Amino acid sequence: RRDNATGTVPKNHTGTDIAANLGTKIKSATNGEVETFYWEGSDINSDDIIFETESEIGETLAQKRSMIFELLNAGLLHDENGKLSNSMRAKALELLGFGIWESGVDINSLHIKQAGKENVEMMRGRKVEPTDIDDHELHINEHTAFYLSGEFEKRNNQKSKELLLEHIRLHKKIQALSTQIKGE
Repeated sequence: RRDNATGTVPKNHTGTDIAANLGTKIKSATNGEVETFYWEGSDINSDDIIFETESEIGETLAQKRSMIFELLNAGLLHDENGKLSNSMRAKALELLGFGIWESGVDINSLHIKQAGKENVEMMRGRKVEPTDIDDHELHINEHTAFYLSGEFEKRNNQKSKELLLEHIRLHKKIQALSTQIKGE
């Protein structure tokens, strides 16, 4: 249950809020911070509902940690260059139960998370302006990936599409101006 005052939920909580017009899938990080994903009732059909019959109670923390180490050792979590990205390293630490270390907060993942929030706002029909502190390359990539993922197509909402495309154009314009100024 979410604490309305702090916006947090118990650690490792998951759930689905189906009471709102725009449904919310809730997943908590190990630090209790709420991560949300949005959907509409019309997005769901019988193939989207899964009844999980296997309990995770029998899976111990040691077993989960062992599986993560096996994935790391096999190189399955590395990028195309064979390196472990900062965001994957942070996720692995979180899954191992270390949470998000204050000094280890990855600025790139914060930018990606902010771009995701902006995507939701534009999906709701709200205009969002790029800011001076945005990493425009990361934001452009995140917004473009969201556009190409089909979320706007599912909603068939021309206003949201226009808002997102204009937002991407603004990021590109600011990025080009910044590059031009650095070159002078």
